[in-house]
Amino acid sequence: TSTREVVDGQEIWLTSVPKRVGAICLGCLAHAGKMRQAGVKGWEQEASARAADTLGQCLRSVVEAMSQEAHALGLAAGAPRRLLLLMGDAHCLHHLELPSLQRSWEQLLGRAAQGWPEAASKGLQKFLDGLAVDYTELKFVDIAPQVQALLDRGSLEGAVAWPQRVRLDALDLLHAVVAIHAEVHGTFPPGLPRIMARIADTTWATLEQLLRSAKAALTAPERAQLWLEVSFLARALEGCGGGSSGPKAVLQALGSPAASLTGRVEAELHRTRMSWLCFSQASGRDPVQQQRRQQRTRARGP
Repeated sequence: TSTREVVDGQEIWLTSVPKRVGAICLGCLAHAGKMRQAGVKGWEQEASARAADTLGQCLRSVVEAMSQEAHALGLAAGAPRRLLLLMGDAHCLHHLELPSLQRSWEQLLGRAAQGWPEAASKGLQKFLDGLAVDYTELKFVDIAPQVQALLDRGSLEGAVAWPQRVRLDALDLLHAVVAIHAEVHGTFPPGLPRIMARIADTTWATLEQLLRSAKAALTAPERAQLWLEVSFLARALEGCGGGSSGPKAVLQALGSPAASLTGRVEAELHRTRMSWLCFSQASGRDPVQQQRRQQRTRARGP
């Protein structure tokens, strides 16, 4: 079971794991308080060691269980969302339960403290990074066919010297990325920057690799068609994050475009706006509006 809760000002889906770990560790700190009240000699050192050991055992157990589950999920139905739930639990432990435990410990000591929370924090961050990689690799299975379809010769053979529209293959790729964004945004919003940047970088790297292999066989009209679509996707997906070198490398591999294609990119962004509007609204980035703002700024001058 899972519930929707607010962590660091963002609503995410969680299981009961973070609260259970927090309750166990708070019980350990409560015992330390009793030792202090009883005047037990060396209570601080003993309590600190016990807290570190208890927290370490809890986190190792949780991370091990999560890792085993993530590995067992594989390509099973529902695996992507479950991975996002695991990320939510780890994020809550990292950003909510651990700081709360440290505050309770420092309140008990009456001073700032370092030590056991820091090691636990680093371990959770490493685990979060690993889950983000697992999720990205799993979801890229959905995107890879659309990336490959862009360079399908059967689809490109009808390309004319002056492409007028992006093909459905480009829109299918856009929709696949939008669907991933919606899934992450609906389950684990804090993961959006990390996950979407990886999705974008992997998409561009794959497209560049495929393009360099196929470039020699492409005609000038086919390269122009691809230049239009890559430019369109770069603008529509620029809110994803990731490095700007990805689309630049793909465009460089295609060569210099005809001057008239630049205006065609703007026209296609307007024509297909409903295809990516949900993504741009969720990410706060609207390529069309951003372009207009940049144009107004240039018109006004410094």
